[in-house]
Amino acid sequence: MRDASPPDRPSWRLNPFAFPSDTTSRFMLLLLFAIAASVLIWSSMAVLGLSLQAGFANCSPDMQATVNTVREQLGIALQHLQEGTAIPQQPTVDAAQCYRPLNRRILPSMAIGGGLLAVFTLGIWWLHPRWLAWRMKLSRLQKDEAPELVDALERICSEAGLRRAPDFYWNPLGMAPRALAYGRAGRYRLALTGAMAMRYATDPSRFRAVILHELAHIVNRDIDKTWLAVGAWWALVASALVPRVALQFWIAFRWVDVVASVIQVAAITGLVFVTRNAMLRARELYADARASGWMADSHAMAAALSALRPVRGMRRLFSPHPDPAHRLALLQATDPLFRAGFWELLGVGVATSLGAAIIGIFGANVGNVALPGPGWVFLLQLAGPVLVITPLASVAAGIIIWRASFASLVRGMQPRAALRGGIAAGLGTVLGTMVAQAGGLPLLPTGGPSVPSVLVAGMAIWATLLFLSPIMGLIWVEAAAKTWIPIALRRTHPGASLKAAVGLNCAFTVPWFALAGPFLLSLAVLWLLAPAIVGPLLYNTFNAFPLNVLGALSVAVTWSFPMAAWLWRRPRTPGIAEWAFLEPPRPALPHLTLPLAPGRSIGIGLAAGMVAGVMLGWVQVPWAPTLKLGVEETPESTRFVAMMVTAVLVQPAVASLVVFVVSGVTVIQAMFAAFVAGNVLAIALCLQMWEFDPSLIVLCLQVSYGFIIIGGAVAALPSALIAAMVKAGFTHIGSRLGSGESTFTGSNPT
Repeated sequence: MRDASPPDRPSWRLNPFAFPSDTTSRFMLLLLFAIAASVLIWSSMAVLGLSLQAGFANCSPDMQATVNTVREQLGIALQHLQEGTAIPQQPTVDAAQCYRPLNRRILPSMAIGGGLLAVFTLGIWWLHPRWLAWRMKLSRLQKDEAPELVDALERICSEAGLRRAPDFYWNPLGMAPRALAYGRAGRYRLALTGAMAMRYATDPSRFRAVILHELAHIVNRDIDKTWLAVGAWWALVASALVPRVALQFWIAFRWVDVVASVIQVAAITGLVFVTRNAMLRARELYADARASGWMADSHAMAAALSALRPVRGMRRLFSPHPDPAHRLALLQATDPLFRAGFWELLGVGVATSLGAAIIGIFGANVGNVALPGPGWVFLLQLAGPVLVITPLASVAAGIIIWRASFASLVRGMQPRAALRGGIAAGLGTVLGTMVAQAGGLPLLPTGGPSVPSVLVAGMAIWATLLFLSPIMGLIWVEAAAKTWIPIALRRTHPGASLKAAVGLNCAFTVPWFALAGPFLLSLAVLWLLAPAIVGPLLYNTFNAFPLNVLGALSVAVTWSFPMAAWLWRRPRTPGIAEWAFLEPPRPALPHLTLPLAPGRSIGIGLAAGMVAGVMLGWVQVPWAPTLKLGVEETPESTRFVAMMVTAVLVQPAVASLVVFVVSGVTVIQAMFAAFVAGNVLAIALCLQMWEFDPSLIVLCLQVSYGFIIIGGAVAALPSALIAAMVKAGFTHIGSRLGSGESTFTGSNPT
């Protein structure tokens, strides 16, 4: 055993249990990966084993002919939009009839794969207590066998705050000093060897440290997750990997089939294995943190950790145990448990896209067999990922960003995790989509038709949107965390307010992740196929009820949720946030300030909106009349369109100005100011109609408000982001030149 030199503990450590742990998020990722792997492998087994490749190839429509048909139908729709008449129903070819027999043959394989995975996983979880008892040769520890040892174990369980002590088992002949907590919920067990029992007499403080660590697993509620994770991995190996390899050698194959299978199987099973080990490492770190919080002296814990074998090099990625040096560092500071890990968020992105693909594939097969028409099938394909996968991804990624922001703010630093984490999640979504699509390679016939360029461009746009959506979403999550965490840290007990803030923040990101990408992709594809229809379609969509109301509310949520923290800036019961620290002493946090200046944002928005509104009748965008929004072209309608477009373009200018004038969460406040200016401009535009007929004001708001507010927000967001990057550049240059403060740092929020 090496010499144990415990690190000096600093004055305070952050409480990693203030938020849900990484163990939970990694456990959810693991289950998603395992289910995705099983369904994909078994569906590919059905396609190859039942020789369905030719059937799928024959049912696939001619891509170029499909593109030409869609262009013709869009041209007809544009003509009817411009004329203000109803768009006639276009005849469609029901390809579902061709795919339906193939879907019926694939669905049983998917069900078998998912069923076997569930049965094997639950079986391993249920039987692992018996297996461990047999493997470690355990027997029930009776009090009359070692009364002092049992009393010591019960006393340590009381120190850990356990209402019910676990059952004690031991192997008195075991020579390796080992203790292990295992079992199922409500029936946990604590096992130890004879060598570990001897430690109670020879080194009681170290014995206590080891037992507290094992009891921490019970308090942290990670034992069931651990054995479900272990079971999911071995269930995947037994129920999917082994049959897939056997099938590959049983049937005649093409090399393209082998390549596709290797890509899918290696990528997904590798993700399952790495995620399982990451979860097992995380549980050990959280158990160390919990146990060390129960101990007034860290010497015994440091001695126990120093005796472990180092984990170095690539073994850190594949080992289920963390490096002892990392565990020793937690005795000094728990900050590493709050970091937004690049690989963890990459895994969130991969899990999101893989899970969405699997549910989409399953929904398409089920819907095509059971539902009446292609519209219902498409709805099922869209609703499945939106209702199942996207909320899980939003919660997992959102909690990671909140944890990192919490640690940064308590330490007196600005949170910087969203951009790096968003890039990781964006790369993960693209990677997961590529892995899921690799399963389609066996379906491609040799020498088949080439993919039209418009579809290639659409796929490139889709990949770009997949990459950018998590970045934008996590930046917004971090902005909300910057405003709400200082509010929580001003209270002795945040109660349900912090959980509600985190929950609402994650819930509000669901529409962004789920709907923004498909909506923007649809617009991009429409622009590639028929550019002239995009303007009229946007105008009619933004002004159609209830989309205009829902769109305006969505715009309002982007700024109202973070800025609502300003209403709770003065707590009724202020005090030291004891919940934020793992053990005493718990310091006050005088450096925390609320990064909001709503008064200045409202003032700029109102002033800019009123000035631009007064000038709206005389100063307009010169090229606005060239826009085709599907309205009848008259002098009055042309002037009306020009004023609407001008009102939209004023808002990004207001947002950029606010970024340079205020400090704190500048982009959120810029969106708020742009929203205020947009409302003033919408009212000013409709007051212009008073000259013609006072009754037109209500009609004016109906046909312009949604377009002005939603269009202005779409233009204001990138403008505010660019302005924020320029401001950050000026600040960085000023600090490098030694000026201490850049010209564009803004004022302190009040």
